[in-house]
Amino acid sequence: MANEFKISLNDLIMSIGRIQKLLLKYRRKRIPPFKDKKILVDWNGLMIAAFAKASRILNVPEYLEVAIKAGEFIWEKMREKNRGLYHSFSDNEIGVKGFLDDYMFLIWGFLEIYEACFKNKYLDRIEELFSASKIKFWDRKNGGFYFSEKIDDEVPRFKNIYDGAIPSGNSVALMNLLRFGMLTENSEYENIASQILQYFARDIKTSPISQTFLLCALDFLVGPSFCVTLEGKIGEDNLNRMIDVLNSNYLPNVISKLKIHDLAKGKDAEKAIAHICTNKSCKPPTNDAYVMLKILDTL
Repeated sequence: MANEFKISLNDLIMSIGRIQKLLLKYRRKRIPPFKDKKILVDWNGLMIAAFAKASRILNVPEYLEVAIKAGEFIWEKMREKNRGLYHSFSDNEIGVKGFLDDYMFLIWGFLEIYEACFKNKYLDRIEELFSASKIKFWDRKNGGFYFSEKIDDEVPRFKNIYDGAIPSGNSVALMNLLRFGMLTENSEYENIASQILQYFARDIKTSPISQTFLLCALDFLVGPSFCVTLEGKIGEDNLNRMIDVLNSNYLPNVISKLKIHDLAKGKDAEKAIAHICTNKSCKPPTNDAYVMLKILDTL
């Protein structure tokens, strides 16, 4: 461009700078476009899950702090006890009762936070959200979750299963139920997951490419999938080593939980141990992080 106008590169840069300042001056005279400042639970749930997972994989604690801060805001400001979640928050006011996506995406976020910090309060919150969503959205007759609460008999409700740029509430529900059921060893969650699959089986068979996130959950169900229970003291070197190995390897079908206690005295007294279970059977425990990884790779 400098050659085209027969000027030096420095003169061109200076001219562009003057033009930009002039344009900005006149643009500021216009009414600025509206800025949407409302906070949505479902979108924040996706963000929370992403930040919490990234904190583990990339070993960046600041990402976990962002996830926790956002989760605490929603829990304190956008939830009412015994009434559930609200979908939006704007100008210090909550508005619109929560939809299925709000519940399931936030559960996903709390699952990821739990695996990043192993604080049991997030499991308690997940249980509360599942209980509320079952009352508000679950179809007891046919299975599957409706998108919204029942208002009256004349307002139709629908069940969404399409996974586009954002996965559907039912697909995320399926993955959440399978993971949480394995974490808590509660078969009720697995039974609900099975009913979701039965209800949407024809859709999956007809157009599997339209339910890609649901297929990820189905892959987790078909397995092999594993629950690794780490047992030891917070801050203990071997426990940290095991957590680092789990976080630094690609293990999409592995979930982990932590049991905290003082280990008995004796040989390897200060070493944490890992219990690896799959399909309701467990391998002998190990206190070697790389043996743990080898077991996960070979099963």
